[in-house]
Amino acid sequence: MSNVLDKLEEYDNLYNFVRCEISQYHFDKWKDDNNEHDMKYKTFRIMTNFEDLIENFQGTPGTDPDLTRPTTKKHYDLWNQIGYDSKSTFGRRQDLIKTKTHFGTKLADILGLDYPQIVMTEQCVGQNIPMHMDVNASASDAGFGIEDTIERGIRIILFVTDWEPGQVFMMGNRTLSQWRAGETLYWPVTKYPHGTYNGSHKICYRIRISGLATKKFYQTIKNDITI
Repeated sequence: MSNVLDKLEEYDNLYNFVRCEISQYHFDKWKDDNNEHDMKYKTFRIMTNFEDLIENFQGTPGTDPDLTRPTTKKHYDLWNQIGYDSKSTFGRRQDLIKTKTHFGTKLADILGLDYPQIVMTEQCVGQNIPMHMDVNASASDAGFGIEDTIERGIRIILFVTDWEPGQVFMMGNRTLSQWRAGETLYWPVTKYPHGTYNGSHKICYRIRISGLATKKFYQTIKNDITI
């Protein structure tokens, strides 16, 4: 595993690289994923004043990815090949830790993840994030490597707004819907292909939380969190 990223250049896109070299997912599109033990949906909540979060959201456009990162470039190589438009792919986003928000700072402390990254995203009507695989995009900035991500990397989605008909979150073969603000989804960051689409009549807000799982994290999420 120590040199797994050395094989990245052997693949034409990141999806195939993670699928073949890292992920433990089965990739059988006809298999029922409802019983996947490490895909945790609605098992704990993170509650706060969501209206306040949205009102104070200071997102910046996410249409200019850092293509100097080999993993990011490999994401876009595939999406560009198959015809995705970046304007319809990424909405605005705000790093809630780097911008020193009370919510982001407090949540990072409570969760106890190593090297946390907490980003609030806005998905406007018609926008989508194509099915993709992750290697934890924050890894190169945070000071830990791909081996740590494979072993302990976690991704959490916190739904900031209630679900609306037409909004979809795909995880492997599961199509998730009918979430309420405060409910969560989490999984080992490198395992599952996932994507989203907003075909509703309203903007969808989510918070993406990444980091390395710790004993404190697993103990904390046994109960709901209120900030």
